[in-house]
Amino acid sequence: MDLFSSVWMTRSLGEAVSALYLEPGAGLFAGGWNGCVKSWDADGNLQWTAKLSDRVTVLQREGDALFATAGLHVACIDVSNGSVRWDHALEGSADSITVFEDTLYAVSSVYDIEHNDFLESAVWNFSFDGKLRWIHRMDERPWVTLKHDGDVWFGLGRPDFLAVLIRNDTSIFESSNITSFQSHNIFDSAFFVRYNAAFLVCN
Repeated sequence: MDLFSSVWMTRSLGEAVSALYLEPGAGLFAGGWNGCVKSWDADGNLQWTAKLSDRVTVLQREGDALFATAGLHVACIDVSNGSVRWDHALEGSADSITVFEDTLYAVSSVYDIEHNDFLESAVWNFSFDGKLRWIHRMDERPWVTLKHDGDVWFGLGRPDFLAVLIRNDTSIFESSNITSFQSHNIFDSAFFVRYNAAFLVCN
């Protein structure tokens, strides 16, 4: 079946699409392999086009800001006109972003092809205006992020299979083994080890 024969509207990014952010009734943001970002309103009208430094992998909106990961960078785009407010290079690839209250958390990692493994990862804390507040580096790679009850949790992979907890937007980290999470009573959660990482499954 031809997908294009079943849709009522198509829009072109001009390059291969690598990230989407959809807001019901509000519009669509799309990012591409070569760093192009476009915004369409709910009627499909192009609002603006922006250009980032590399392939866009994550898009997340918060208010009038659209946050994005692009290769080694994390960036903030003004939703109203597509101008890039700020752009910061991280140490290694920009893997993920999480918005929590007035903070943007970004996760980066350094991959060693020779060892076929991640050598170092970091959690970055940015204000919405692009100010770097702190960096927390670690040997494990954060594979999943969970926001719960005023805290931010990062599930880590090998060798320790831990979770790191940030309390109330501070740089103080607490680590817990995955077997101890029942004491935190997170949605009656269960933890599994899969693909060498700690994953959280919420019931």
